Amino acid sequence: MAAKGVKLLETIKKCLQNKEYDQVLGLFNTEQIDNIDLLKLITADLLEILLVHLNDDNYKNNLDLYTCCEEIMKLAATHSQAEEILFELLQIVEESPSENVFTTALKCLQICLLRLKSDKSRALEWTLNSIVNRITELKLPSYVVSGCSPRQEKLLEQDDDVLKVLANYITLALFYEPLLEDVLKDSDDDSKKTNRRNVLCCFFLQLLGKPLCYLDLTKNEKLTNTYTMQCAASLVKAATKILDDPFYLLSLVEEKAKNKSHPSEDVDESVDLSSPENIFKMEEKLPIESMGIFYYLLIVEEIGFESAPKIYCPVYIFESCLYLVTDFLSRKAPTLQKRGLLLCHKIIDNMGDLQIPDKSLFEPIHQNFTKVLAQIIGFSAMKSFRQSAVQLLKKYILRFGDESKCVTIKSLILSVKHAGLQGYLGTIYKDLVAEKLATIKDDSDTKLPGCYSGEEFSDFLLKHICVLQKGVETDLIENSDRIIPALNSIRFFAITDDKNLTGFWDLSKKIEKDFLDPLRMAINMSVAHYELEKNSVKTNKGGRNEDYEKMAEMFSISALNGSDASLAIEPGKQMEILDQGLTSLDLLKCLLARATECIEKRHKKK
Repeated sequence: MAAKGVKLLETIKKCLQNKEYDQVLGLFNTEQIDNIDLLKLITADLLEILLVHLNDDNYKNNLDLYTCCEEIMKLAATHSQAEEILFELLQIVEESPSENVFTTALKCLQICLLRLKSDKSRALEWTLNSIVNRITELKLPSYVVSGCSPRQEKLLEQDDDVLKVLANYITLALFYEPLLEDVLKDSDDDSKKTNRRNVLCCFFLQLLGKPLCYLDLTKNEKLTNTYTMQCAASLVKAATKILDDPFYLLSLVEEKAKNKSHPSEDVDESVDLSSPENIFKMEEKLPIESMGIFYYLLIVEEIGFESAPKIYCPVYIFESCLYLVTDFLSRKAPTLQKRGLLLCHKIIDNMGDLQIPDKSLFEPIHQNFTKVLAQIIGFSAMKSFRQSAVQLLKKYILRFGDESKCVTIKSLILSVKHAGLQGYLGTIYKDLVAEKLATIKDDSDTKLPGCYSGEEFSDFLLKHICVLQKGVETDLIENSDRIIPALNSIRFFAITDDKNLTGFWDLSKKIEKDFLDPLRMAINMSVAHYELEKNSVKTNKGGRNEDYEKMAEMFSISALNGSDASLAIEPGKQMEILDQGLTSLDLLKCLLARATECIEKRHKKK
């Protein structure tokens, strides 16, 4: 290093120690051309001196010193070799835990990146990667990721960790806005060739992922939007300015989803994944989670939606976004599951009267979607999610043609293990048949579609609705949510299908023999068992504790005596559980009697 450079460093160091801040800044005014030129030689050593003073303690207690050092660093970013100081600044971003120093580094990085020419896209990529890595490591309260109540969601921005995350995003907006303006000035606006545009666009979309995706991303039309939504909206609008067509990325969703599901599959070596044309396909550059949040904000919250072309078919948007929905519903985070449910409701509603093509039903994505949706319905701890998923399932089924509706219902009944969902699917089928029956006039010779009558109807009713899985030994309480809809369906067809359009009356004898009679016997056996158990409780010889816990869970009864779950369930609570079981059996007995009566009336007429 030249002697002049060493002398300049010593002068700077001495001025800082003596609190001569105006004097040290005066070393680099426009008249000090030699000192400015020397910055190119002393960059690394200068930063080492400055970083001694750039810390949270000085920011809080000696702001003049901190500000002076920041200004000198900005001068270095302006006049030093851009590439050299860039690497020094990236090291600060990656290693300094201080948010204040991070902000200072961003100011200097912005200066460096604006100095670089458009062909220096690799430098921009390295910079943005370091920033994203830092942001994704920011911590959120555990309850945010694991799921919080609506009340907690409203108070999220009062949490210190959440405020820290949002402060980082607000700072980043000040950092990237000039870069965005600069990129948009590029004469070559072909998104396949201008790598700098692609890199910056991926950066915006990456920032929509962790940790922002776990916060409340719901727009409130009546109130001022939260800081969270303001940050998210800024990123979406920035991305759409680069993309021009926000739906452009939908063409890549299916490929990215499949690559994520099968990462070990061979990759076509003829494709250069590092090229600008393929950057959007790279999971590390554009995670599918980030794409999901982008399209959630675009479609559900309608942020930036006005910039989207109106030429896209709603069915195409639905089928492409279904991959994103399925990915969200597969996640453990309730917040992401919620986004998936809301997005799916919206893309189905946006289809209007359009149907999903029947051929689409056999695509793996539809099978995967219904599988994860069934998991939400049957096992989600959030009641609102279960309710939303049930509504969504019916919406989804009704978007197919008649044959595909029935195929979907049958497939789900066979695949799901949840009695309540199986019963609900049977009810949907009954409602579909009822809708068709209602359109046929009394004097008409019109027949029902094949999937609602004849052999297909018979197969559905006997194999999927009127079923006792273990015959008379079936646990009626556990399967009541499936048995009750079946009895209601029998009664409905017996009352409404006088002309036997469905073929119900050709099956009535078999239904009585294979379903109603065994059910009657099972009810009598269960009632006798419960009465016997009640007598045992009265004589202090009640059954196993775990049996009562299981029954209490089905009846939504608290089985605990206080807070200690290890204690035996007291006799009074046991009697309550048994009485609830007998009440449920009485309901089944009543519905069975009504269904049997409806069938017998028809038989007597004959």
